Amino acid sequence: MRKLLISLIILCSASTVSYAITCSYLEEVFDSDSLVKDTQTYLRDLDTLLIWIEDLHPLPYARISKEDFQIAFNRAKKEVESLKNEKEFLYIVSELLKELRDSHTGISLGVWYKETLDKTHKTGTYLPKLINVDSGLYVMSDGSGNLSSGDEINEINGFSSSDIFFKALKLSPIEGNSFLSNNRAAGRLCVATALHDSPEGSDLFINGIEYLPIKQTKKKKKRFTGINWDFENEISYLKISTFSSTFNRKYSKAIKRGFKELNKSRNKNIKCLVIDLRGNTGGYLNKMLEIFDYLPVEKNVRVKPNSYIFRKSPESNESVSKYYKGVYKKIVEKRSDKNEEFRHIRKVAELKMGEIDTLFFKNTELVELDKWKGQTILLIDGISASASVAFASYFKKFKLGYILGEPCMGPLSGTFGDPVLRVLPESGVSIEISTARMVLFDDYTIGSRSIQPHRWVQWSIDDLISENDPFNEAIQDCINFPEVGQISRLHLKESELLWTELDKVFSKERLWGGEVRSAVWSKILNADECISKCTGDIGCAETVRDCEDRRNIAIKVSLPISLRSVFDEIFYPQKPAVLHFGIHNRADCKVCKPN
Repeated sequence: MRKLLISLIILCSASTVSYAITCSYLEEVFDSDSLVKDTQTYLRDLDTLLIWIEDLHPLPYARISKEDFQIAFNRAKKEVESLKNEKEFLYIVSELLKELRDSHTGISLGVWYKETLDKTHKTGTYLPKLINVDSGLYVMSDGSGNLSSGDEINEINGFSSSDIFFKALKLSPIEGNSFLSNNRAAGRLCVATALHDSPEGSDLFINGIEYLPIKQTKKKKKRFTGINWDFENEISYLKISTFSSTFNRKYSKAIKRGFKELNKSRNKNIKCLVIDLRGNTGGYLNKMLEIFDYLPVEKNVRVKPNSYIFRKSPESNESVSKYYKGVYKKIVEKRSDKNEEFRHIRKVAELKMGEIDTLFFKNTELVELDKWKGQTILLIDGISASASVAFASYFKKFKLGYILGEPCMGPLSGTFGDPVLRVLPESGVSIEISTARMVLFDDYTIGSRSIQPHRWVQWSIDDLISENDPFNEAIQDCINFPEVGQISRLHLKESELLWTELDKVFSKERLWGGEVRSAVWSKILNADECISKCTGDIGCAETVRDCEDRRNIAIKVSLPISLRSVFDEIFYPQKPAVLHFGIHNRADCKVCKPN
C-alpha cells in the first residue's frame, strides 16, 4: 500500500518560494496569458481520464454508482466548455475524481506541489502548516520563523483566506465520508494553492507581509526511518511520521531497539506507551504490521490482512518484468508457495492486462518477541491516512488501548492503494488512480465512516497561541483515570451517545478533563445503571425520567460555569425549523456531518 503523495506536502520541509502580487496584477495576468484557447483539448483529457479509471481501478464504483459518476462526468464537461482560466481545469479534474471518495485517486499532489514551487525559481525555505479552527485559518507551525503559532491568516497573495481554503478543499483528498480529514488536508494545502493561482515568478505575501525564504545549510543525509523514540518520566513516546521509509533494516532495528529499551524501563516507572500517528499519511503495509509484533495482541493471533485485490496495469507489469525473468523467475516460482511477495509477483506476471485477481494471505509462524505489556495509547488526526488507517483499524479491532484525537482518513475496512501515476496528455495534469484494495478482515464490506477515536481531542486557538499540545492532558487523563470512558460498561445506547457527544463538543475545552471529566462519567454511569434496572413495571417511565433528571442536574453541577451553557444547548435546544435537535447519533446525521 503506497503512501499518499500528499505526504510530500504535509511531512517534508519543502523547498519553496516567495510570491507577492496585487489583485490588479492578478486580473491582468489571468485575463491575458492564462486564457483557455481550445476547450476541446480539455474535453479529450476528460474522456481519457474516464478510460483510465475503468482500466486501472479495481472497484471504481464502490462508493458511487456508475450512473451517478456519469452525471458528475457530464457536469465536469459542461464546466470545461465554459472554462475561462486554464488553471481552473485542475480543480475540475480534482472534484471529478473526488466523487469516487478514494483518497489514493485524485490529483497527484506531490507532483502538483513540486511544479508549483519550481515555477518560483526559489528554494531553501519552509511553507507554514495551517489549520482551520472555528471557521478561521491559523498557523499551526512555521519552520522559517516568519510566522508565529496561532497567527490568524487573513489573506495570501491578495486572495482572502476563505477563498483560498475553499479552493484547497477541492484539491484535498477524501476517503469515504472523511469530511474532517478533507478539511485538515485543505489547511495544509492553502499556501500552495495560493502560489498555484499566482503568476509565475512572484513573491509570497501573507497578511500583506513578505514571507522571506531562509537558507538551509547542507547537512549530511541520514537514513530516514520515520521512527523517533522518546522516554519521559512515566511515558514512552513512539512517533512514527511515515511508513514509507525505504531503509528496511534501519527501520526494523529502530523499532526493535526502542521496544527493548522500553521493556527494560518497566522497572523505571514507565506506565504507558504512546504511539503517535498524527500527520502520518501512510506507506508500506509490512512496516505498519511490524509494530504489532511487539504489542500485547492475544496469543496465537496474527495481525495480517485477509487479502489483497489488485488489477494488472502496464505500470505493474513493467515493474514485475524486471524480476520475473532468468534465475530470478526460477527463484520466484520455487518459493511462491511460501513467500507472499513472490506469490504476488508471480500472480501479476501471469495475469492478463486489465484483469483483477486476489492474493490471500496465509498464516505464518509467530515470532517470539519481548512484547510490551503496559498501557498503550494511539494518537491519530485527520491527516492520518492509508497504512495509518489500517494500523488504527487493527488497534481498535484487537482492543489494544485508547485512541485519542480525530477521525482519520478512512474506515475500519481500510483504504484503496497502490496508485499509478499518469499525466493527462493534453493538459499535462498529473493524476493518480488506485490499482488495489487491501482487505483487512474477512468481511469484504467497504465502509465509508472514518475510524472514530475513543476520545476526541482537537486544537483550539488558545492551544496554538500558547503552543500547548492538547493531547498531553488527554494522555494524562488516560493514565490517571483509566476507567473513564469505557463504553462497554454502559447498558443503554442513549448513555453512550450522551457521553460521546459531550466528549466531542468539549474536545477543544481544556477545562474538560481530569476530575471534571471523571465526575461527569460517574454521573452517566450511575444513571445508566438506574435506568437499566427498570424492567417495564408500572411507574417505570416515571422512574426513568427521574433518573435522567437527576443525571442532567448532577452533570451540570459538575461542569465549570463556562461549560454549562454548552450543556444547556445540547439538552435544552431551541426547536429548529426541521426536526433536528436533542441527543442523537450525530456521527450518522446528515445535518451535523461531524465527520
